[in-house]
Amino acid sequence: MTVAGATLDRFRKAKDNLESNLKVHIDDIREIRRKGLIDIVYSSEEMPRKVKIKDIRKLPPCKFLIGETRASIIKADIRLVPHLLVAGQTGGGKSTFLRQFITTHYLNLPAAHFVLIDLKEGLESHLFEGLPGIEVFDNVKDAVLRLKDYDRTLQTRLNTIKAAGCVDLDQYLKKMGESSQIERDFIIVDEAAELFLAGGGTKSSEAQEGRRILSDVARRGRAAGVHLVVATQRPDTKSLDPQVKANLPGVLCFQMANDASSITVLGVGRATDLPPIKGRAIWKVGAQMIELQTPLLTDTEALVLLEPRKQSNKKIGNVPAKESEIDSPHAQA
Repeated sequence: MTVAGATLDRFRKAKDNLESNLKVHIDDIREIRRKGLIDIVYSSEEMPRKVKIKDIRKLPPCKFLIGETRASIIKADIRLVPHLLVAGQTGGGKSTFLRQFITTHYLNLPAAHFVLIDLKEGLESHLFEGLPGIEVFDNVKDAVLRLKDYDRTLQTRLNTIKAAGCVDLDQYLKKMGESSQIERDFIIVDEAAELFLAGGGTKSSEAQEGRRILSDVARRGRAAGVHLVVATQRPDTKSLDPQVKANLPGVLCFQMANDASSITVLGVGRATDLPPIKGRAIWKVGAQMIELQTPLLTDTEALVLLEPRKQSNKKIGNVPAKESEIDSPHAQA
């Protein structure tokens, strides 16, 4: 419809009235400024309250599910959205999404390495303990020590990629193929506030070091193939480092208790108005925001999917590491 002299914000504030009068459910309201139009994306169907994953292993490598709207399935690609911010209150679906995100990439990128920093037991790290290629840290001191390895890892990788005449890992992998010396790394931090804020057992020096390293990973990690996911249930300006946040292009925000928290994450108070349905969230990339239902992968389902890798690791046993593995930063943890 034409703008008719009204602002985009005015249309969005009238969303409830528009839905009631048009007898539809509105997914998004956006402006096509050059044409003087407002585009209202709507459906007569209810949004699903539960989204089940049919088979994670059928997803192409590097792709993962965000959720479903009333009309479509939303996926993302870590090559295009290399870092994520996941925010939401306890019980909203944040941990369930992280479980699905980690399991997806672990199964579909078998050579990737994962560093899980679980400072509030939100990641349910017991699901991933004992799996090859996954390290779990549950305290700030050990987590910061492990993160320091990435000071060297980032620069070493970037030097290797540059020496091969490439600009980033994607180009390097395409050029080198099976002779590649580099695989993707994932750093998942939950709860970020415990790492960023001094006090409560976290020393000021540790908090500062954690901020610095994660800021560097967020800034340079995409080119080096190091992906960062920061999760928090307290997204205020003190507990969510602004420099880190500025370099997290993908944002998934579950229901928030107040507008201030929603504005910190999304820039608007939209997450406050989400219905109290577990798994309902706002996905934001750039200026686009989409309300959707995130996928449900239960811990039982995750265990079944991960069990073959655990059994494989048990069969291998204590095989001596290769010399190249001993020299790598991963072997120091």
